[in-house]
Amino acid sequence: MSSIKAEIAFGAGFDRDNKVIKSTASWVCEAQDDIQRLACELFGGFTWIKSVGGWAAHDDKVILEEGRVIIVNTTESKRHEVIKFAEYVRDQLRQTAVALTISPVEFTII
Repeated sequence: MSSIKAEIAFGAGFDRDNKVIKSTASWVCEAQDDIQRLACELFGGFTWIKSVGGWAAHDDKVILEEGRVIIVNTTESKRHEVIKFAEYVRDQLRQTAVALTISPVEFTII
């Protein structure tokens, strides 16, 4: 069965209304527990990675923001669940969008 890796990246500083996302630690968002629980239910586990992202604002100024990436490994047959999970992450974090990358991988637990 073919494996895929899904990376869901999002800003961890501000929501879509430009309000600070409340946190219990420097990189933990308020929706972390629900996101983690669902990742385990759907895919058996997850990995968090701390990141920094940037984009051009309306005045062409580059905006930098701390971010997070949640990675899940699963089978190609669960691609639809991965997309729905990314939408769930987006909605829980009140983001306008999250970045979803799905890549084929060789994945083995040793």
